[in-house]
Amino acid sequence: MRIDKIPLNVLDAVRQRLGAEDENDTEFDGRIEKMSPRELMAKWSGWHLGDEDWAHEIIGTYENLKKLEKED
Repeated sequence: MRIDKIPLNVLDAVRQRLGAEDENDTEFDGRIEKMSPRELMAKWSGWHLGDEDWAHEIIGTYENLKKLEKED
């Protein structure tokens, strides 16, 4: 995903989760551009919640609820 397409609040957190000096440090941008949306949210979650597994849990639960909704 192109860097300019990633919302700044997500990009800033992902940069810092990867070890950037601050949210403006572009050192990891090449790596970030190769991430899937799920990976980006996991890094975002890791920065804000301290654990990347929260993103996987939230996304998985959301996807399951959407499937159940379609069955109604």
